[in-house]
Amino acid sequence: MKLSPEQEKAVRHVDGPILIFAGAGSGKTRVISNRIAHLIENAGVPAGKIVALSFTNKSAREMEERVRKMIPRQKLKGIVLSTFHSLGLNILKKHIGLLGYKHPFLLMNQNDQEGFLTTLLIANKVELKKRKYRRYSEKYPGLKTRDSHTGNIWIPLL
Repeated sequence: MKLSPEQEKAVRHVDGPILIFAGAGSGKTRVISNRIAHLIENAGVPAGKIVALSFTNKSAREMEERVRKMIPRQKLKGIVLSTFHSLGLNILKKHIGLLGYKHPFLLMNQNDQEGFLTTLLIANKVELKKRKYRRYSEKYPGLKTRDSHTGNIWIPLL
């Protein structure tokens, strides 16, 4: 599929980072994938100096697939193609010790948290009406924090 003049301009931009901001189906992933290929093949940028992030797993996978079709594997050493969340998790995994925490650590989504807390409550013979985590956690708000961006509830287990 051919790129529009605006998309082509974004692909050829080599003077620093660029933010691609457009609606669904507008070709953002195609532009980013082509820009990565252009930077590596034509601008001489080492793949290890490129970080391309997306918000969704689907678009991150698609971006990675497209880049891998355009660029030989050996030229992609060190490139980061992922979601913001995955990058953050990988940074935590690598450097958690710098924050004073020990390896390994665990991040749990709300469903996992509910199951974990319910298991703990049952194991400690805590009686709950219908064993509903949410009702119990509302009595003890210190058990959880809500992510202001995603709305997910997290229980710190470190």
